[in-house]
Formats: sequence, structure tokens, C-alpha cells
Amino acid sequence: LGLGGKKNPTPGQSHAWIVVANPDRSFFWLQSYIEHYTLSEWMELSDKKNQRRLSLSDVYAKLDQIEQLGNMTSSSWTPEANRVYKELFNVDWTVARRKHVEEYMAHVGADPAKLVGWTAKQ
Repeated sequence: LGLGGKKNPTPGQSHAWIVVANPDRSFFWLQSYIEHYTLSEWMELSDKKNQRRLSLSDVYAKLDQIEQLGNMTSSSWTPEANRVYKELFNVDWTVARRKHVEEYMAHVGADPAKLVGWTAKQ
């Protein structure tokens, strides 16, 4: 089982994600997130959280969160959507988005403060 986005994400938003079924009826939820963490780092985090081996109900719960996240973000990004996203992908997208915008603006030589609709508080 794998998951992908409908639109082409920017490289900083690209996930590699897979669920592996094991012979003992447990599952591995494996992922990496370009510019955020590698598969190896994800596996270490999963071990620390005691989430390396998941039950089928654990996998369904995560899939429900993905569906919930899709429903929450259909019109705008909210603090609740960010919480679910961070729980699923271990990335605070509010912080990551600001970093990506600042890096892009620096790359094109623009002043982030002049970006319409963007403030340092976001």
C-alpha cells in the first residue's frame, strides 16, 4: 500500500510512504520526507515511540487520519490540520512552510516581508 499526492509537490514536500504487511500479521508504516528525514531516521523515531510494528487497527487509524487531514485541508490549513499532519508525518508544516518560503525568497532575491499575505507570525 502506498500513498501519493494528486498534484506535483515541490521537492521539499515530497513523501515516500509505504505500508508493509509482515507474516506475523503486523505492519510496518515506512516513510521518508525529502528535506525533513530519511527512512532510517523515521525507523529510529518509530522505535522510540514503540510504533515500529503496528496492528491492522493501528494502520486503519492512520489511514483515517489521512482522510481526516484531506477533509480538513480542502479549503485552508488550520491548527488542527497541522496537529494531525505532525502526528502522521512528524513535520510541523506551519514551521516548514515558513522555512520553504524564506528559502525560495532568498533564492530569487526577494524580500519575504513584501510577500503578499505573508507575515512573520505565520
